[in-house]
Amino acid sequence: MEHTSAILSAFREEYTNKENYERNRKLKADLLSKGYGVAAVKLSEQSLFVVNLKDDKDFNSTIANLGHEWEQDSVLIIPKDGKDVYLYETKEELETYDNLSKNSKWALKKMIEEKK
Repeated sequence: MEHTSAILSAFREEYTNKENYERNRKLKADLLSKGYGVAAVKLSEQSLFVVNLKDDKDFNSTIANLGHEWEQDSVLIIPKDGKDVYLYETKEELETYDNLSKNSKWALKKMIEEKK
């Protein structure tokens, strides 16, 4: 991969399908306004594949913040070398964290700090 990428969504179970598509539309518009490449992908829910086309050094923290803003449990970050994938939990009020998620959260924080 040439650029760091991410997968996130604005879908939540407590919203109607119509509301969720509108939420994703707004999230996509926000991501495009930041100069990121964005494509819709269908996973377990409608999600957005985001590419850091300008290699913005704040990309990871921006994606994590947007995940939190749009009430997501986590976002997926794929570093530019494509060797690892990081699942970053964005909801502080989650009560349980499995070991993989804790390690992923630590790894992503470390990666963000190294970019600064």
